[in-house]
Amino acid sequence: MSPGKSHPQRYAASRQRYGAPSLATVPGPGRDHGDPRRPCRDLARISTLAVDIYVGWLFLLSGIVGIASMFLAQNVQAFLWSLLTAALSLFVGIVLLWHPVEGAVSLTLVLIAFFIVEGVFQIVASLSYRDVFPGQWGWMLASGIVDLLLAGLIIKGWPSTAAWALG
Repeated sequence: MSPGKSHPQRYAASRQRYGAPSLATVPGPGRDHGDPRRPCRDLARISTLAVDIYVGWLFLLSGIVGIASMFLAQNVQAFLWSLLTAALSLFVGIVLLWHPVEGAVSLTLVLIAFFIVEGVFQIVASLSYRDVFPGQWGWMLASGIVDLLLAGLIIKGWPSTAAWALG
């Protein structure tokens, strides 16, 4: 054993020496390997996947309820619209549950788009209603600016920000 190697490196070396596959060979960013002095950086990644799975189940259940309720539609156009939205919800739910990492990336893109659209609308609304809400328009303007800053922050660090943005 080499005295200069850390425990995870020694563990990985011994597993490679005996032909066993290694799960976590080298400590990288975001891996704390049980060091109590460092906070667990993987918590944001775990939370992001949990959000993705939660949203996937919401879409899946929404699609199931949509399919069950589409038979209550009063005309053909409402039936077809209900069928389309239910099928889309089912598809999105299955994709988010089947591929949670890719789903987290997709949901992060949706979050970026939401921040941009919400920020622009907040800024426009605050400037438009300056006379109607003289005491509150500044807070609306600040909210819109913060939304745009958050979108810019996520875009600047893309694609690594997809691992923590939802969590």
